[in-house]
Amino acid sequence: MANRYWVGGAAAWDGTAASKWATSSGGGGGETVPTASDDVFFDAASGAVAVEVTVNSTPCLSLNFTGFTGTLSGNNSLHISGSLTYVAGMTLSYTGAMTFNATSGSHTVTTAGKQTRAMIFNGVGGTWTLQDNLTTHSGASVSLTNGTLDFNDFDVSTGTFGSSSNLTTRTLNMGSGTITLNSNGSVWNCLFTTGLTLNAETSTIKINKNFTSTFAGGSQTYNNIWITGTNANDLTISGSNTFNDFKNDKSVAHNLLFTAGTTQTVTTFDVSGSSGNVITINSTSTATHTLTKSGGGTIVCDYLNIQHSVATPSATWYSGANSVNNQDVATAGSGWVFPIAYALILSVGSYVLSGVPTIFNKGYALVCAVGAYTLTGISSLFGIGYTITCAVGAYTLTGISSLFGIGYTITCAVGAYTLTGIATTFNKGYTLVCAVGAYILTGVAATFSYFNLRSTIDRPRNSVTKNSTPDSSVVDDATPKNTYK
Repeated sequence: MANRYWVGGAAAWDGTAASKWATSSGGGGGETVPTASDDVFFDAASGAVAVEVTVNSTPCLSLNFTGFTGTLSGNNSLHISGSLTYVAGMTLSYTGAMTFNATSGSHTVTTAGKQTRAMIFNGVGGTWTLQDNLTTHSGASVSLTNGTLDFNDFDVSTGTFGSSSNLTTRTLNMGSGTITLNSNGSVWNCLFTTGLTLNAETSTIKINKNFTSTFAGGSQTYNNIWITGTNANDLTISGSNTFNDFKNDKSVAHNLLFTAGTTQTVTTFDVSGSSGNVITINSTSTATHTLTKSGGGTIVCDYLNIQHSVATPSATWYSGANSVNNQDVATAGSGWVFPIAYALILSVGSYVLSGVPTIFNKGYALVCAVGAYTLTGISSLFGIGYTITCAVGAYTLTGISSLFGIGYTITCAVGAYTLTGIATTFNKGYTLVCAVGAYILTGVAATFSYFNLRSTIDRPRNSVTKNSTPDSSVVDDATPKNTYK
């Protein structure tokens, strides 16, 4: 192993020795051309000159530009068996691919903010650790074929990333940075994962999706994935992957496709479109895919068009009021909760929900156009096609469980049921039942048909008070003694 310093002025880095190389900085030229065993230096003594790589697979051990103010150019590949050090003061117009092929030891990659082309890590037993953020051309790639690549908590911006060799031993440590993918096709390719150890750590994969592209996850566990961009092209997710946060904030309508038969497991799922920019969630065929939430809680989305999607667990995935249910197609999806217009309605005032979960499910809804509707610490279930209407005033349910089902019944199991300042009409076929507690009507005009009033207040007995009280009460025989009108 030897050192080789560039002293050749403006010339080609090729197979010709001439007087280009010295064994020390600024030394006399005439040394042999560097091999894979030689460290190569371009430094201040090399001058502000342009050096062009003109031979493909040009080798060196480490490549170091500390102090160099000249230019590296050319489009032929470099094979680096050690570390790479670029510096801010140099000019990089080099467009060739770099292959890092060390088979032992730990090595570093420093790019000093320079935009590189393809970066290939392919050395059995080699380890490479980034020393700063890595940025390649948007059409270039970073690939890991053999060895260990450590992003070391730095950001990586590239066209694509790939580690899909079928049998090789390789490890990717993703750190806490953001890996931004800017190209098309398989922007993330871990399709074949035999031999791959992927440590997601706290990283974020950001797909800047302006082209039709695929995230081939290889059924690995990732931290965060973030889909963004301004183009309407499709993104396909393949493999049964696990994500901490799955986020999609693209600003245009587009398709988010999952390979049929796969399952994506997420802790959070932040995917919503907007008015006129609906996101379509679908499979890549007419078969279903599955979305599974882990860690408890719920998923709330909006402005989606949903097909062939199975969402689990049940009562966890809420589509939002502006989403489209296209699940009833072959093969039908399931599990998503879509709202429909069965309602609890108050026409005047304000609508308030305090500290309670509200479930908008098939046949169940809470709707207030204008008015004061308050639910505090209760669970309310509303059956299909039944409504409670309050024209003016405040409708309050406190500390009770309310069930509105067949026969139009209002049941209070425990506590007090209060209607205040409203006009309420109960007709034949509609009953009010209070099993325990007090049922109170205050300052209202109530009309009860005979059969319902009798069955309502028989047990327990509750009083009904009006401004003008009849002189007889309801009894248990079949003949009404009095009917309030």
